[in-house]
Amino acid sequence: MLQKLTKCSANAVLKLYNLIWLNSDFLVSWRHSVVLPVLKPGKDPLNPASYRPISLTSTLCKLMEKLVTNRLTYFVEKHNILSNIQSGFRKGRSTVDHIITLQAVLQQDFLTSAQI
Repeated sequence: MLQKLTKCSANAVLKLYNLIWLNSDFLVSWRHSVVLPVLKPGKDPLNPASYRPISLTSTLCKLMEKLVTNRLTYFVEKHNILSNIQSGFRKGRSTVDHIITLQAVLQQDFLTSAQI
């Protein structure tokens, strides 16, 4: 629905987001969500641990969260704020990077100790 907004309507939503951002005034209704328990596949429905919570929030709130996340991610990456060894939840990086590095270090140590 949001992708089909007219230019005028999209500008109104953008104006709202910019006002929220500039005034640090997050809408009260966006601070609440409905949490639904969803049963995990193949799990016992009588066990509370068999459920995962799903939070239903406002679509406009979700879009605002995505915009903020994108802005913060851009800023953090541009200014090299995170350590270079931080891989989780970063674009183009993975925890697999650390596993490969660990494997290489272990192989090097093994080869070094085998030569001694």
